Amino acid sequence: GQRGGLHGPVTVGILVLCVFVFIDTFFMGNRRGLMQLLFISTDGSWREIQGGEYWRIVSPAIMHGGPIHILFNLLAWWNLALPIEYRKGSLKLLAMTLVIAAVSNIFQFMMAGPNFLGLSGVVFGLFGYLWMKGKLDPEDGLGVYPQTTQSVLIWFVICFMMPGLIANYAHAGGLMVGVAFGALSAAWNRAVLQR
Repeated sequence: GQRGGLHGPVTVGILVLCVFVFIDTFFMGNRRGLMQLLFISTDGSWREIQGGEYWRIVSPAIMHGGPIHILFNLLAWWNLALPIEYRKGSLKLLAMTLVIAAVSNIFQFMMAGPNFLGLSGVVFGLFGYLWMKGKLDPEDGLGVYPQTTQSVLIWFVICFMMPGLIANYAHAGGLMVGVAFGALSAAWNRAVLQR
């Protein structure tokens, strides 16, 4: 892997971006109107995205609602994204992050409207990927501890008992995409090995 200099430019970059947006919107009182630019929609329609503001499909992931929210999401992001970036490279992590963010945000928007934010859809996606890799393709050196799997799945269920407060559809969408990525990657590796 790329072990020279900065190990995880994408992991670090997204973390820094989240912190910057958080400081701007939470402490600066959103004076520059950044949040209006980052929500998936300002009026519950697809108007802005159809008008070419395509970043809105992924940008809700870099906004957070409070100190606890950002702290938990960024701790989880760091622990899940860094090993993927080490083993699979920065481009693959970036591509996965964008796809998971897009799917989880669109799913949340369609099921519950535009008022949501946070990196947790992506976090659940990366978890799903690592979970499947560990189960189906342990030779690849990626995975999660059984205790981690247990606590993440328990948290997933607890969140569903708090509808309205938490972007549960983003969690579900992210988890499904991540599990699919992990299973496909494992199947691909097996097919390659059998040749």
